[in-house]
Amino acid sequence: MCSASTRSFGVFCMKLLLLIVNTLLGMYSIVLVGGWVWSTVWMQLYISLEQRIGVMIPVLLMAISMTTLLLVSVVSCCLYRNIKPILLYSYCVLLGCVYLVQLVSVILIYTFRHEVSASLSEGIIHSMSEYGRVPERTQAMDFLQSQAGCCGNYEPKDWEHTVWSKGHQGVLPHSCCRTTVHAVCKLNSDHADTYKIGCHEMVWGTIAGYPANIVSGILVVSLLHGSAILLGVGLAKLGSHQYKHLP
Repeated sequence: MCSASTRSFGVFCMKLLLLIVNTLLGMYSIVLVGGWVWSTVWMQLYISLEQRIGVMIPVLLMAISMTTLLLVSVVSCCLYRNIKPILLYSYCVLLGCVYLVQLVSVILIYTFRHEVSASLSEGIIHSMSEYGRVPERTQAMDFLQSQAGCCGNYEPKDWEHTVWSKGHQGVLPHSCCRTTVHAVCKLNSDHADTYKIGCHEMVWGTIAGYPANIVSGILVVSLLHGSAILLGVGLAKLGSHQYKHLP
């Protein structure tokens, strides 16, 4: 009697842990899917993906894996109260495949990081070339420069080679300055505090400057996937007669 009660409590704890881990994975997938949707809408203004297969493939793989993970998490949350071992094993297999796809995507992004950097540079240059003519790209550059605290692609002087500069000789977009005295943004002016770092260096340098955070994130995600798979396999092995409704 005591053994059966202990076993029942152990099953309950495993199911509860699986629910918690699965919920965390679902939240993680929602964040990344949301980030992917945002990047699809906005990042096309900053990153040029034309003829960049090395960039497109991992991005598409990551999007597919995150969408699959979100669907798996939602379905699992709906079925966790009464689920058969075959479904648990299927859940574990899908989760393992999703994790492998994510891992491959990260490895590909790292392998083709120079292409990602070049795509970012080309995207910023493209937006700068259409600044003042295309509202979406004008807003995108103003937002990037003002929020990231940068100016131009590699340096503020990059604006001298744009179409916008031909009609604004010696003047930079107002988003290139932190503050101005006479509402005119100029480089090397005593009346304007200009951002000296280019946006490519600022964005790419920020990403590349935190490898420990990236590795930590990968380890946390690996731990969540591994925990969910181990819990799922453990529950499946207990048999359907022991995996009943939560008390």
